[in-house]
Amino acid sequence: MIGAQGYYQTSKYLFVLTSSSNGGYELHYGHSKLEEFQEKLVELPLQILKEYSYTVLDTENGRIYLSVSHYQQEQSVTNVYISNQIGQDFQIVLTNNVRSTQDGNCDFEKLLGLTSTYVANTYDQRDQMDKSTVISFNGGKKWESIKAPKYDSEEGISQNVEENALCTLQTIYTVDQAPGIVLGVGNVGLIISSEQNTYMSADGGQNWIEVRKGSHVFEIADFGGVIVMAKDYEPTNEIIYSIDYGKTWKTKVIYDDLFMAQNLVTEASGTVKYFLIYGKTDKGEGIILKLDFSDIFSRECKSNIDYDIWNSKCIDGSQTKYYRKKENSECFNPKQMITKRIIEPCPCKREDWICAQGYINKLEGGDCLPIVNISDYCEPGKTFFKTQGYIKLTQCVGGLDLGPIETQCPTSLNLNDIISYLIILALLAVMILIGYAILRRVQTQGEKSQNPNVNKYNQMEFQEDEDDEDQQL
Repeated sequence: MIGAQGYYQTSKYLFVLTSSSNGGYELHYGHSKLEEFQEKLVELPLQILKEYSYTVLDTENGRIYLSVSHYQQEQSVTNVYISNQIGQDFQIVLTNNVRSTQDGNCDFEKLLGLTSTYVANTYDQRDQMDKSTVISFNGGKKWESIKAPKYDSEEGISQNVEENALCTLQTIYTVDQAPGIVLGVGNVGLIISSEQNTYMSADGGQNWIEVRKGSHVFEIADFGGVIVMAKDYEPTNEIIYSIDYGKTWKTKVIYDDLFMAQNLVTEASGTVKYFLIYGKTDKGEGIILKLDFSDIFSRECKSNIDYDIWNSKCIDGSQTKYYRKKENSECFNPKQMITKRIIEPCPCKREDWICAQGYINKLEGGDCLPIVNISDYCEPGKTFFKTQGYIKLTQCVGGLDLGPIETQCPTSLNLNDIISYLIILALLAVMILIGYAILRRVQTQGEKSQNPNVNKYNQMEFQEDEDDEDQQL
């Protein structure tokens, strides 16, 4: 490919960035397997905006998630676009997404371990310090704000926040092996504050608690069974940890002297009971400490008594159920444990249906109404399936049924049907007459063209020799 500026590859797609003729950039893509590669151009719905920067956010289930920065009236705006499941038909799903101008990193995170759940930060174009954190539980089709926790972390005192107060998160952390556990640092309100606190959700971002005042580093192990945190805004020599998904927290001294914690890590497998915490002493020297949690429990969990099923939200007509250790079970998850998932269909709701061809809804989520009066042919005395104007979009089962309804055909034609058929017959008759008139005219003109002395425009009554014609010119 000529003019390539860079490329990026995922398990399913290969992306290539090229310069465009208007001074911006274009993004080409195709299947990551070269034998199946067929180059396509990313075509966005807002063609009037010049594209000058792309970030590939995710390619879950074949869908492509793109962050694109545009120039608009001498200022940049960053939007998020999502394709369909075959990587085509991009639609804008989020405007004013926070994006770094230095490295292109976006405030757009997938919650690992969960299906189609994303968290993003957006900004107000009038004041880019005005930020809001939003979450989507259905792959980015619909976004909602994160509501502020109701209680303060210190002795459970109410924060006295407004009913619709929002929480703005600057940091989000999840791991694949602990579905539903989300940790973050931020503050209550739309404006970023220097007084950051640490928050947690144990149900995939639906509900949040304030864990501690101030910013912390954190890590998750034992499939979510052990969560460890340490202050990173002031010197400390202790950590806090929870073994019941954040319901209660215990404090543990880990060093004699104070130091500044910089990070907490564990093995990516999430199966070990050990952590490493590193930072700097007051003399500026590096320090690494090993945290051993192998003695907090004396047994491994048993599948028949120590596990509950945690349900995620219904997404695209189905719900994923996860096996998780019970809050009060004092045991370690076995090393060979695999996070078990059960996918079941959900009862159908209005959002699982879209308008069928020939129907439209003027308001989002409103009724699908026919664009024109659609008549269904129905043989008297029999039945047919009459559309209600909807097509099921997901794999939901039961619930709201907006599919075709088996309808009894009338035994005789009613007045409306008779009028409709008469109108159709009249239109057919008019079309036949028009066709016959056109045919007769063509035949008449053909007969005239066979007479060499007649020209239909009467421009010449006879043919001249070519030499005479040249002389006249």
